[in-house]
Amino acid sequence: MVDQVIRLSGTIDVYVVSIADAVEKPETRPARPVKPTHWSGYMKSLVLVLAASAVCELVRSWLAPTNLAMIYLLAVVLTSTRLGLKPSILSAFISVLAFDFSSSLPVLPLQFQIPSTC
Repeated sequence: MVDQVIRLSGTIDVYVVSIADAVEKPETRPARPVKPTHWSGYMKSLVLVLAASAVCELVRSWLAPTNLAMIYLLAVVLTSTRLGLKPSILSAFISVLAFDFSSSLPVLPLQFQIPSTC
């Protein structure tokens, strides 16, 4: 059949591509090796949040709480650009808890208040 198509094609170029090799040899991918967890990234992210908390305590009298949140955001951004996704997720959660614990009123108790409906 291929010879007949080539003969009848005239001035048209015909390219014959065989898929026999692809059918006979299915592509197999090697298994991905499991990467060990690098706990140092998580520890560094916690240290960055701790440093942000220390800076917030130092400048609390000069800045509004919304600006203090930007200091925690800086710690999360630094973590995400330097240490990766998972440490930055941890850093984001810990930053929210640290900000709520130290900056929202009443200061120091960790309470999430749900407004009551009447």
